[in-house]
Amino acid sequence: MQKSLYDLQIELWKLSYQRWSTQELFSLPWFFNIAFLLILYVIWIKLLDKRRIREILLFGSLIAVSATFIDIAAVTTGLWEYKVRLLPISPAPFPFDYTVVPILYMFVLQYTSSWFNYLIGSLVASALFSFVISPVYVLFGIKEYHNFNYFYLFILVFVVTTIVKFVYNWITTIEYKNL
Repeated sequence: MQKSLYDLQIELWKLSYQRWSTQELFSLPWFFNIAFLLILYVIWIKLLDKRRIREILLFGSLIAVSATFIDIAAVTTGLWEYKVRLLPISPAPFPFDYTVVPILYMFVLQYTSSWFNYLIGSLVASALFSFVISPVYVLFGIKEYHNFNYFYLFILVFVVTTIVKFVYNWITTIEYKNL
């Protein structure tokens, strides 16, 4: 008798949880992840323009949704995997999709005032994420790429965050027209 997808999913969950609780949880890479995220949140809270918090959080939320969608697609298709997760779920969205990428781009939005400056800031943030932060996560054994490289990641992140900026501008234009 062939197993259903549900049965396989439950089996995978049990194996995943077993690995997380015995190998990932409280490992050096797990603590590195916690420390990096705490440092990033402290910096973000300290530097965040509190007068623009609503618009900056809207933009960060759009980035987080986009990053999560890409992460789910990439993990599902085997382009990358998370070797160490903060929580026993896959993909492990918290470090990248809900923190690192949104915070980087919220800073880009906060510190730029024109499209040209945003694109320059986005190029810098994409390079920082793709060629510095991601390789550090690979070095610590937290993430692994398969048939995907940092240059592809750079292009993907830059294109997606540029599209998100278009959507963000469209939403804010609608808001200002209806004040």
